[in-house]
Amino acid sequence: MLRDKGALVGLVLVGLVVLMAAGANLAPWGPKEIDRSVYEPVPPGGNHPLGTDGTGYDVFSRLLYGARISLMTGLASVLLALLVGVPLGAISGYAGGKVDTVLMRIVDVMLAFPSVVLAIAIAALLDARTVGTVIVAVAVVAVPTVARQVRASVLQVRGLEYVTAARAMGFSPQRIL
Repeated sequence: MLRDKGALVGLVLVGLVVLMAAGANLAPWGPKEIDRSVYEPVPPGGNHPLGTDGTGYDVFSRLLYGARISLMTGLASVLLALLVGVPLGAISGYAGGKVDTVLMRIVDVMLAFPSVVLAIAIAALLDARTVGTVIVAVAVVAVPTVARQVRASVLQVRGLEYVTAARAMGFSPQRIL
């Protein structure tokens, strides 16, 4: 990885964002704290490293807290998508037959819609304007991709000798998976 300059730059940038989010509590101002001495936007410098907006909010502090929320939302969405997609793909790939056909057709229908449009539709159906709604909408959109990738891996491994040996030894499908 150290030879791949693009990967190294990406790792450094992600590391900086994670450090920023982790250090949000060290920000000079709270995310909802207003500097009442400011009546118009202040340029960067002094007490406000990135300046303020028109209402007196410190831009740097809000950026740090926003990074924290964005990272938590992304992580929660991925974990939820994995929690649903991995078992779905594993069952589909291992069971095969009608189970595989039905599950993969549902996945195909979900993949037929543009991700952003589907996420917006799901968020609108849930009708709550919270971070939790965004997490669920993004996770639901990501589940088909996870399920398809896991299914492909299971199909690849299903015919290998150790799986056949496990079946011959009488292991249950749950244990084999």
